[in-house]
Amino acid sequence: MQNLESLHEAVLKLKIYYQQLLENNEAAITKIQFENRLIEVQINHADALLLGYQVIPAEALQLVVQSEQPKASTKPATSKRINKSKKKKGGGPPIREKYQGMSVLGAATEVIKNRVGEVVSMQDIFAEIFSQHHSNRTQADLKNLLSRELSRGVKEGRFSRTNISGHYTCELSKIEKTPA
Repeated sequence: MQNLESLHEAVLKLKIYYQQLLENNEAAITKIQFENRLIEVQINHADALLLGYQVIPAEALQLVVQSEQPKASTKPATSKRINKSKKKKGGGPPIREKYQGMSVLGAATEVIKNRVGEVVSMQDIFAEIFSQHHSNRTQADLKNLLSRELSRGVKEGRFSRTNISGHYTCELSKIEKTPA
């Protein structure tokens, strides 16, 4: 009987030990998840700065030292909610050195015109124009920007869409008509 009680007591202590380990692990996991969310916000903020946009994250740590204080607005505050929209700030998107000083539409037009008579995919244009970024969000933002600019280029008659979605081409006749 005594062996059975000793075994029961040992199993009870083991159960309590494992419950404490589980609680400690769950607390550590919660802490790491919170830290990861903050890190993701900072990565998105860094990507936005690389793109030339300023993002006002809702719960980000202020890790970037600002050289000057923002000017106070003379407009009355209509809402205390933080505006999450992107505001244009300076340099623009990270265009490769070959296309520096050009707009995204101008660079895309250049890529398409350099391949006269060929069908060029949006992916090829994207890879040619933009420098590499590691964030999926940044790439998605750049692809959306490029898509809008390609649509505008088609409307302006700079080049045309093909029957294949996301593919563009330029005929030699359009280049000959374009003034140098």
